[in-house]
Amino acid sequence: MSVKEFLKDLAKPLIIALLTLIFGVLGSQLSTDNWMTWIQLVPLSIWLLFVILMFIWITSILVKRYKRLHVPTVLAGVGNYCGRIENIGCIKYKGVSWRIYANKTSHFDPLDNVTIKNIESEDTPRCPSNTCGNELEQNKSFWGGYVWSCPRCGFKMRNKDSFATESRRASSIARSKFENNRTV
Repeated sequence: MSVKEFLKDLAKPLIIALLTLIFGVLGSQLSTDNWMTWIQLVPLSIWLLFVILMFIWITSILVKRYKRLHVPTVLAGVGNYCGRIENIGCIKYKGVSWRIYANKTSHFDPLDNVTIKNIESEDTPRCPSNTCGNELEQNKSFWGGYVWSCPRCGFKMRNKDSFATESRRASSIARSKFENNRTV
């Protein structure tokens, strides 16, 4: 749903509420020369019911928008590679586990021949629980950012950046660690 469609949907109940008040005031002013006469004739309980119904209508529009945003983002695979991928370790970053891979050109390459640029993290982080380790799912948050959750154990956390952005950062950290001591 685009912003234009969202505003159009949200504008409907607001326009109806405003038109109700405007017609009540104009009708009252034209017929009785007092703009409050018609509005005062309607009992307070009816006005409260009207306000409650408008609130429910606007809330339902916002809930529909939230449900449309709450579609899981699917990311799979490990970066760009053309050779053999070898899992060389795991790092903790942003409260989750990231598997780190080295892109080797052959099966016989020792890890010493791996260059820094060939080290990447997995695109999808893993659950930080020692007993779980499942891939996390990512959903957009209603107010911005993302919610990362584990479908296996129920772990949840909020993050302002996506898997893709954090994966690039985790790769950078892994390259730095590997450069310093040849292990992750």
